[in-house]
Amino acid sequence: MKLWLDDRRAAPPGWTWITDVESALQTLRHSDVSEVSLDYDLEDTDPGRTGAEVIAWVWNTGGSELHGEMPIWHSHSTNPFGAAVFAMFLRALEGGPEPSPEQLHADLLQRTK
Repeated sequence: MKLWLDDRRAAPPGWTWITDVESALQTLRHSDVSEVSLDYDLEDTDPGRTGAEVIAWVWNTGGSELHGEMPIWHSHSTNPFGAAVFAMFLRALEGGPEPSPEQLHADLLQRTK
């Protein structure tokens, strides 16, 4: 299964469209998911929550609560802050530096040049 988390944009063909964080987490806990694509802003369907909560959950649990193997991660967010948050966590999942405010600040500076 390929999981697409977004409040507005429908999933591309072959992807399962999920519109809220809790449903995304439940899917990752109970289904074999091969790829995940996250939007940051979910205000239309999950006010006050963001797609970053999903990648942070994976980081915080070390992936131990995933049903299957670690999926391939993507971000399709157009929010520069959200894209920087995703990039920071994705690098950490791949063995890069641990997520930190300093790392987020550096990512934001690169994205807004």
